[in-house]
Amino acid sequence: MNLEFWSRTVSIRARRRLNPEATISIGNRRVKVDLRDGVIATKLYMERSWEPELGNLFRRLPLRDTVCVDVGANIGLHTLELSECVGRNGKILAYEPDPHNFSLLTENIRLNEATNVAAERIAIGESNGEGLLRHNSWNFGDHRVEAYGVPGARYDSVAIRTLDSATASIAAGEIGLIKVDTQGYDFFVLKGMTKTLERNAQVVLVVEISRVLLHKACTSATEFVTRLRELGFDGWELHEHRFFPLLAPENYEYMNEHADVNVVLSRNPASLLPLLRDLY
Repeated sequence: MNLEFWSRTVSIRARRRLNPEATISIGNRRVKVDLRDGVIATKLYMERSWEPELGNLFRRLPLRDTVCVDVGANIGLHTLELSECVGRNGKILAYEPDPHNFSLLTENIRLNEATNVAAERIAIGESNGEGLLRHNSWNFGDHRVEAYGVPGARYDSVAIRTLDSATASIAAGEIGLIKVDTQGYDFFVLKGMTKTLERNAQVVLVVEISRVLLHKACTSATEFVTRLRELGFDGWELHEHRFFPLLAPENYEYMNEHADVNVVLSRNPASLLPLLRDLY
């Protein structure tokens, strides 16, 4: 294993310059990555793993034959994990606004014959319309929707839809899980999915909390967590080697500048506890 790791360390710089797109094996999946991405793709190439606690959680949740939603699907690693969890009769709705990430997402869906996935190149937000997607040239998982352009930054115009409108045709009670990771835009995603949450009382939410990214999106961690609690959700922070209860909203204002945390939430958080104890 160490030899493989050091071999990848030596080869990755040359691959970035000469042939940056690589198809690698992650478990039983084939995943195409772009090594110019210094975060997710690089970690996948080097370690063959990204947020393993989420994949382990998905496999323990009762998701068979449900609809799952991946908001901010990136290149599709979690989309593919969820695709296996819901089975042939389930369905995954995957939303990714960035054109390059979306091309990798659709290629990874094809490579893995994930016929139960429907992918769409849109952003999910508070209202239907158009927005600006700001690009991060080093971290391809950090493209984000912004209200106003900053001089010198690269932007694409992107269609924005609410999750309520995107899932309007899904029957009540069919959505088992919604994963949201939108680099601080998460509060606005939440504001556009209230009807979806009303129609799917049993749904599990997996969301990322980042104080800095939420502030950059002109909201706050306090506001985001407060709204989640107002909607009846409570749950647990997920870390590599442990989990513990969701904190009071204001406590998330004390996160480190570079910190973020995934949380799993339910309107019946006690039902998650046996799964998490088994997971850890």
